[in-house]
Amino acid sequence: MVKPCQLLGTTLPQACEIRDNDLLFRQESGEELVGVKYGGTFGYLTNVMDCKDGILVSQFLNPYSEAEVVFKLKKEINAPIELHEVLEYVSHVAAGMEIYDSRFGTLEASFNDAIADNASAAAFSYSQWLPASTEVLNGLEAQVFVNDQLVESAPLTSIRGNPWESIVALSNELTSLNITLPAGSIVFSGSATQEILMLAGNTYTVEIKGLGAVVVTAS
Repeated sequence: MVKPCQLLGTTLPQACEIRDNDLLFRQESGEELVGVKYGGTFGYLTNVMDCKDGILVSQFLNPYSEAEVVFKLKKEINAPIELHEVLEYVSHVAAGMEIYDSRFGTLEASFNDAIADNASAAAFSYSQWLPASTEVLNGLEAQVFVNDQLVESAPLTSIRGNPWESIVALSNELTSLNITLPAGSIVFSGSATQEILMLAGNTYTVEIKGLGAVVVTAS
């Protein structure tokens, strides 16, 4: 049985060190860094977090799913990016489901504790890639279904007013920490919808008409 950790009450430098050490431990255990999720802060994503084959709820504390846009980088991010430069860095986009799970067992952790927790990054899945363009995300809406029943919907403009702004904000944070994100990395944008608690026996679908759909079964 998975048990929650105690809240740490860390300073910002300590929190960043814990997050980076967690990634180092994962890599030493054979995991590969594939990208990041981004919201109020960022969390690292590794290949073992890919849950296209479903999730086992007992391996989590309180897993929640969210509907997001996923970007694939064609150029490394190593400096701040302006909005008009984003397409120089992004080659493809997809519909995505991020699954987050606070290791403290609560959504009320402090900002620093959230950083130390790798921004609650737990699992992810995404649809097929489509070529990135200025218009590809225009006017689209994210929908979340549980067992084929619509439970959440929101326009993609719910993501920072413009989902491309996630790449801009991420570039600023990474640069401030002297972190380079390699070409080929994936970036989850932050959620367009409210979070949905995932329960065993249910099937969860994120659909963005015109972009794609992703399905994850919880058991």
